[in-house]
Amino acid sequence: ANTIRRIMIAEVPTLAIDLVEYSENSSVLNDEYIAHRLGLIPVRYTPEGSTGGGDCHQAFLPNRECVCYDRCPRCSVEFELDVKFDKVNTTRPDQERDLPLTVTSRDLISNNILV
Repeated sequence: ANTIRRIMIAEVPTLAIDLVEYSENSSVLNDEYIAHRLGLIPVRYTPEGSTGGGDCHQAFLPNRECVCYDRCPRCSVEFELDVKFDKVNTTRPDQERDLPLTVTSRDLISNNILV
């Protein structure tokens, strides 16, 4: 059973958040904690013309196998997370305005329309 698990982990292509860069973090959570939590979010790839998920193996190269110097669309996808409590809080119902704001994966904006 352990051999099958290791083969699946090694051979099944997956997309994951690996590098997190911050421009401003005004939350009470530290940067490392947020980066760790972002790495746990499953990233879904949907090929053109498909209604469900798909194999990302042909669409992306592993970063260490790409010939670019930094990052390119062939080996990386950039996400932006820009959530401001003051901006979102005005649209919330009155009974929820004093509650903490929940940020979900829907708030991540990708630069690749297929991801």
